[in-house]
Amino acid sequence: MKYVLIVSSCLFLIACRDASYRTYYDQEETILKTEGEILDGVQVGNWKYYDSTGKVDIEGEFDQGMRTGQWKYNQGEQQYVIDWVKYESSQGLVFNYPSHLALIDSISSGSRLCFSHGEDDLLQIEIFGNKGKDSILSVFRNLIYTSYKIIWSDCESIEDGISQYYYLRLYIEGNGFSGFMYTFISEWNGKAVIVEYLYPNKDLAFYNSIFSGVIDHLKIDNHTLVDPIRSVTVVPLDNWKCENKESE
Repeated sequence: MKYVLIVSSCLFLIACRDASYRTYYDQEETILKTEGEILDGVQVGNWKYYDSTGKVDIEGEFDQGMRTGQWKYNQGEQQYVIDWVKYESSQGLVFNYPSHLALIDSISSGSRLCFSHGEDDLLQIEIFGNKGKDSILSVFRNLIYTSYKIIWSDCESIEDGISQYYYLRLYIEGNGFSGFMYTFISEWNGKAVIVEYLYPNKDLAFYNSIFSGVIDHLKIDNHTLVDPIRSVTVVPLDNWKCENKESE
């Protein structure tokens, strides 16, 4: 009996550490949405994401919970590829970014990093001492409203039981720019992280995939801020809602 219990315990531990992971579109679990492997609580190996008709939308490899190498994205008859690499800053920030973006500016302390690809898009990641997420949101909101005309916005507060973070999706005009600004704000261990991604009003699926790839598995001090395999609660931020809002 003791031998059986020991074997059962070992099998249970192995199953928890290394298991197939699947999600479905329907409660009957007949229409596959996502499939891949989990090892020690993180995504590893090949992962596939399907649309509701069973066609593979996205496919690529994870290495210890981080995207790696070439990922394929299918949009109708069009397919594009993003080559993902990992970046680790001296401030304890770890994230994925696409290799076509070049690091164009950084503060020596590693608290601000800017990546760009010509005039097409700009990715900026900042880390600083946290003064409270509400004040960060207020400062950011005032900056945007005084610098741009906001045509459209859709913003949310998200919690997953471990982390809380904010998504701000804006369409803006001003300062020689017209297009989207996607922003992520969160904090951990006394540090605040803000990610801003500006891109033009074209190839939206491509740019949206880049933003999602940077945000997913973003780590600060070895803590994953956004983990796609954790369930979340989403609350709209109504005070950010605006249509044709003129800058003040």
